[in-house]
Formats: sequence, structure tokens, C-alpha cells
Amino acid sequence: MKSGRVEEAEGLFRDMPGKDVAAWNAMIHGYCGNGRLQDGLRLFECMPRRNVVSWTSLIGGLDQNGKSEDALLLFRKMVGSGVEPTSTTFASALTACANATDHNLGIQVHGRLFNLGYYQFDEYIAASLLTLYGNCRHEDALMVFIKMIREGVFPNQSTFTSVLNSCRGLEAVDKGREVHTVAIKLDLETDVSVGNSLLVMYTECGNVHDSVAVFKRIEGKNTVSWNSIIVGSAQHGCGIWALIFFNQMLRTGFEPDEFTFTGLLSACSRSGFALHDVEDEQKEEMLWCHSERLAIGFALISSVEGSGITVMKNLRVCGDCHEVIKLISGVVGREIVVRDSGRFHHFKNGVCSCSDYW
Repeated sequence: MKSGRVEEAEGLFRDMPGKDVAAWNAMIHGYCGNGRLQDGLRLFECMPRRNVVSWTSLIGGLDQNGKSEDALLLFRKMVGSGVEPTSTTFASALTACANATDHNLGIQVHGRLFNLGYYQFDEYIAASLLTLYGNCRHEDALMVFIKMIREGVFPNQSTFTSVLNSCRGLEAVDKGREVHTVAIKLDLETDVSVGNSLLVMYTECGNVHDSVAVFKRIEGKNTVSWNSIIVGSAQHGCGIWALIFFNQMLRTGFEPDEFTFTGLLSACSRSGFALHDVEDEQKEEMLWCHSERLAIGFALISSVEGSGITVMKNLRVCGDCHEVIKLISGVVGREIVVRDSGRFHHFKNGVCSCSDYW
């Protein structure tokens, strides 16, 4: 039922001499699909007879209109009334669990699905499970994604968005690359939603060059694409890149919004994530064990010579460590990326991308 034709459908429904359950279900689906939840609920309550489609239509409609908790209450009522859910019902319930962050109910539904064997062959349930765990527990989301692939269930755009969000949450760039490979094999790398998710994942995991490469391959770029690459460039201290992308954005006819300008201002402020020097009275020995130095030292002895090093830090890097890391990058001939609380620092050949200002 297309938007704007609900009133026409209402007239036809009213004039029907004998309304079967399919007609009632169609009206409920139409109401929910056009944001008229109260009308859908009213019709559901006065139905002379309901079937599993009636319940599923309203559960999905409530969830899609921001009433995920109400959708779960209805799902529990359905199960309690003895109506056997279908795979579509389970998929709707799992999505509602994800949106309402009801982890416990989601796990219970997953357990029932496992016993029924549904998700081993149903792509919608598999995608809903991935969304659930992507919103709740990142490690489980990756496990579900891997199981999907092994069992021959092809992920869709929504699936990739969820699993890449989990890779970003775990800062697991290696897993992200594996997911990227699957997207390439399924010819989804250039899809705008998948591409945007890849772009953000690489940016948040410290790989701005990969972000730019993904951005260039996205077909049908949207405002999110442009804003993501501009903000990402700013995060990594590439202010000139951010300005170049902004000019390209304007030339292609996209209107900048508040996120665009926030990214640009951030890029300008970081072109020249003031040094934060340690206090003079602090002992020199304390600097020897700063976490980023230890992490870089471990990486140097445990990784392949010449490969890049990425360190994630939740505090601002101090000026002394900053100077040391510049020196290390020049001596060992490696690119060292350090993310602190404010930005990404790219150290290469004795120079940092922040130009010693952050």
C-alpha cells in the first residue's frame, strides 16, 4: 500500500461485503507502513480472527515506528497465546530486540531458533541475529557473520553495515579487511551503504589511506560519504585533504551541512587527535614506561620488518613520547600510527602528520 493511498484503501476495505483475514492483515500492514500505528492497533484489536501474519505485521510495524519495546511485548503475548511464530516473525522480533537492546530476550529467541534449525538456512534471520549482536556484543556479531558465510548464507548491505560496526567497535582492522574481502567478492564494495561503513571502519581503526581508497570506489556517493571522508581526514591531521574533498563535494552539487562544517573546522584547528608536556618534576623513569612506548617496542620485536604499526591510546600523548616516536619512525623506517584522545598521529621518516601541534 503506497504512501498517500491509505484513505483509498480504507474506503475499499469498508465497502467489502465479506472481509477475510488477508484483507484485515493488508490494512494493518498499510497503516503501520504509513506511520498510523494507532489505527493499526485498533484494527488488530477488533479483528474477528487473527493468524500469524496479523501478529507479525503489527510486531514489525511497531518496531519500524520506534516502538520496539511494545513490539516485544506483543511478541511475548503472541507466543503466550499459542501462535507459532514463522521465520519472518522471529526476524522481526530479533530486530526489535536489537533496537530495544533487550539482550536477554534476544538470546532466548536465538536459543529457540537454534533448536528449530531456522537460522541455518534463512538469510533474514541470520541478518537479524547479526544486527542483534552488532548492537549488543561485537564478538558474537563477528561469530554469527563467520557462521553465515560458512553455511552459504549471503550477507546483504544491512549485514555488512552491522558487522563493520562491530569491527570498528573492537578496533579489529584485520577482521574488517576480511569482511571487506567478502564485500568485494559479492560485488558490494561500491554500494554506498557498505562503502560508507568500510570508510568509517578504516578511519576509526587508523587507516586513512584505505578510507580514501574505499571512498573513491563508492558509486552514488551521498552526503554521509562526503562528510565521513572530510571528518576522517581531519581526525588524521590531513587538513589539506579535507579541504580538497570539500571543494569536490561542492563541485558535484552536494550541499554541506553542520557535520561538514564541523569536520572542516576540526581540520583547520589540527593543521598547526599545543603540546601536552609533562611536568618538569616528573621523573625521567616514568616516561620510559608510557603505554605507547611499550606498545611500539613490543610491535617492533613481534611484527614483520617494514610493516606499519598502529597503537590505540585513550589519553593524550605527551610531548616527550611524541618526540621519541618521531625518532623511532625515522630510525626503523616504518609508519607508526598513534591514536590518542584527540586525534590520529601518523609518524613517518621522523615527521608527524600533526606538524607537532595537537
